[in-house]
Amino acid sequence: MTRENFNLKWHNYWYYYKWHTIAGIFVLLLIITFVTQCANQVKPDVSILLVTKAEYVSQDQQNAIQEKLQQFIPDINKDGKKVVSITNIDLNEKQDATYFAAMVEKLMAIMQDNSQGVFIVDDGGYDYLQKSDVFEKFSAVLPEAATTKDGYEIAISGLTSFKNQSFSSLTNNLYFAVRAYSGKSKSPDKTAYDNAISMLKKIVENKPVK
Repeated sequence: MTRENFNLKWHNYWYYYKWHTIAGIFVLLLIITFVTQCANQVKPDVSILLVTKAEYVSQDQQNAIQEKLQQFIPDINKDGKKVVSITNIDLNEKQDATYFAAMVEKLMAIMQDNSQGVFIVDDGGYDYLQKSDVFEKFSAVLPEAATTKDGYEIAISGLTSFKNQSFSSLTNNLYFAVRAYSGKSKSPDKTAYDNAISMLKKIVENKPVK
């Protein structure tokens, strides 16, 4: 094929299939991006919710809590990493109204998922959630734990596993709470829920997992 014939064929092709080609390339790029993101995405072994109303927990403080929690779980999904994800819900009503509404909507969406077993809350976060009878008494899941709030909370400051200078000011007003599970007894949600409860049991017993 001569160069002139090639140019003519390319010109004809581009004239008739220009937008088909552009659309195909766009779809291909989306697929490549999606596959790359999936391949690089870190899947947590345990997920918890941090719900506060008065207590501000900075990202650095969340990272410190995350690192501590990760000491008490095995590599559940066998990916070579021990990862606890923390989803922060800031319900401070003094902040921007739009941001607050977004936080409430985010919380409502997450609460549709029965896999969320363990919460870290301050007094305001606890009261907000317990209006809907979210929490389970620890006597039903960890009867050996020393609790407050009529048996619904464990003060983090009272746990040996968190008696560290870096947590002394942060954890005074934060508590662990456990959600009352309402999903199917045999499901991925129940497995995730049980994994979170198992982590909390190790924390209460101060038994890190190597």
